[in-house]
Amino acid sequence: MTKMYKINKNLTADDLTYYDGMRFDFKQLEDAVIEANKDIREQYNDARKYKASLLMNIPMKNLSGAVGEVFGQILANITGTLKKNPHESGAPDFLPITESSKPWIQSPTRNYFTEGGFDTKASFSHNREFSKVSASSHHDQTTTVLVVQWSFSVDEIPEIIGIFYTNKLTRDDWKLSVGRPGSKTTNAAAMTASGKDKLRKGWIILRDDIKLPQNKIRKQYGL
Repeated sequence: MTKMYKINKNLTADDLTYYDGMRFDFKQLEDAVIEANKDIREQYNDARKYKASLLMNIPMKNLSGAVGEVFGQILANITGTLKKNPHESGAPDFLPITESSKPWIQSPTRNYFTEGGFDTKASFSHNREFSKVSASSHHDQTTTVLVVQWSFSVDEIPEIIGIFYTNKLTRDDWKLSVGRPGSKTTNAAAMTASGKDKLRKGWIILRDDIKLPQNKIRKQYGL
């Protein structure tokens, strides 16, 4: 690891697993963060050449999702063992490339692939704080989540500052809000305090300049 990032050495192989026999590698994750930040910066600098750039006018909510998508796609390219779910409403967001996932990859479907993979979420932190990490979902069945925490750099360009991951979520870690019958409002699940705690304990990579909690809390999360 370069001095720019710190890694969580308390994590076990099981903590980093996204499919039986497949797990995240620290070096691959670091390379993905560096490459994603580089690509985002280059695209932003190019967009600033235009009087009305599409990229510079994306709403914050959509921009946050785009940051997560960029990282996820680059990570998939680097690992060679992950594939973005080809169905735009499919779950999870990224599938392990295995025999069992072939039907989902070759014939895109909304049916949930339950044997592995993970959802990706992006969490914006205005003050670059470790504690400001969370996720949301459209249901409470999500068990495995990778969160890309990002903020703006000093020159106002999106920058990934942390990667969090947990494969231990249960329905108790989500608070589900169900849309009323006949309403166009979709179901939404907000992460509870227990889910956020699992994410914080599952931090994998953090920028050195991220703001950390008080000392007694740092030990709790292996910081």
